[in-house]
Amino acid sequence: MKIIKRFLCFLIVAMTGLNAYAQHSTSELHIYHGNIRDLESLQRGAGYFMNMCAGCHDLQYMRYSQMADAIGVEEYQLGSLMPLGSSILNPMINSMEDVDAARWFGVAPPDLSLVSRSLGNDYLYSFLTGFYADSSRPSGVNNHYLENTSMPNVLWQYYEDGSEGPSIEMVATDLVNFLDIVGEPIQVYRQDLGVKVIGFLLLFLFIAYALKKEIWKEVK
Repeated sequence: MKIIKRFLCFLIVAMTGLNAYAQHSTSELHIYHGNIRDLESLQRGAGYFMNMCAGCHDLQYMRYSQMADAIGVEEYQLGSLMPLGSSILNPMINSMEDVDAARWFGVAPPDLSLVSRSLGNDYLYSFLTGFYADSSRPSGVNNHYLENTSMPNVLWQYYEDGSEGPSIEMVATDLVNFLDIVGEPIQVYRQDLGVKVIGFLLLFLFIAYALKKEIWKEVK
C-alpha cells in the first residue's frame, strides 16, 4: 500500500512538472552547453545579470557575500556588482516595488533565485535567445518559448555572429551559468563530494571482497 501511495505521489509531481513545462514551451528547446566550473563565465554572467536583469528581477535567496563565493571572487571585488549603499550581507533585492512593476509591465517580474531549478537550463537558454520582432507587442518583441511575454529583449545589442562583441549565445550561456549556480551554490562541492564517496565505496567493496575470499577460501 505504501508503495502505491508513493507511486501516485511521484506521478502527480511528474504530471505537474510536465504541465508547467507545456505552459512555457511552444517550440523545441535549444540545448544549453554551460559549465558552472568556469569561473570566468560565472563572473561575466554576474556582470550581465547586474547590468541587464537586476533592475527588475530579484535574487532574494542569494546574498552578495554568497555570490562572491559562488563566482570565485573576493568580497572586496564586488563593488562594481553592488548598488551604492548595499552591504555584502544584503539579499540581492532591487528597489522596485511589485505594485509599481505590475503597473508598468502588467505583471511583477518574478524572483529568479530558483528559476534554473524550476524551469531548467535548456528552457532559460532558449528563452533568452528566442526573442523575435513583433510590432503588436508593447515592447516590440515576442518570444518563441513564452508567447506574449512582458519581458523586453535584454540581449538586443548582441548578435548571433558576434559582430558587436560577444555573441548572443555566449552572453545567454554566461547568464544561465550564473543563474544555475545561484539556484544551488554548493552543487560543485556536492558533485566533488559525490565522486569521493563513490570512490570510497568502491575501495571498501574491493577490500570487503578480498576479505571475504580470504576468510572463505578453505570452505568447500
